[in-house]
Amino acid sequence: MVGPERTIVPDLVATLPGRGIWLSASGDVLETARAQGGLGRAFARAARGPVTVPPDLPAVLEALLVRRISELLGLARRAGQAVAGFDKAREWLAGLVGEG
Repeated sequence: MVGPERTIVPDLVATLPGRGIWLSASGDVLETARAQGGLGRAFARAARGPVTVPPDLPAVLEALLVRRISELLGLARRAGQAVAGFDKAREWLAGLVGEG
């Protein structure tokens, strides 16, 4: 989304107020736009005005995605929907096979 200072601000969970700009989470989308020199132009076109694109935007997005995935895995684990470790995974799979 575009912040008050017309700077691009990542908002993965869409909780910030204002108009958002949808972008694929694929790293090659950012890299292609940056390599063609069009990252700022692409955002400006979507935001309907000039914007500032932080130079570390890909790294910030990666860190936010890792954090969001970790949060979702934690929720799934607490809900009993995720297992970790060889023995636990084997037991879970054995339960699935036994049910069929």
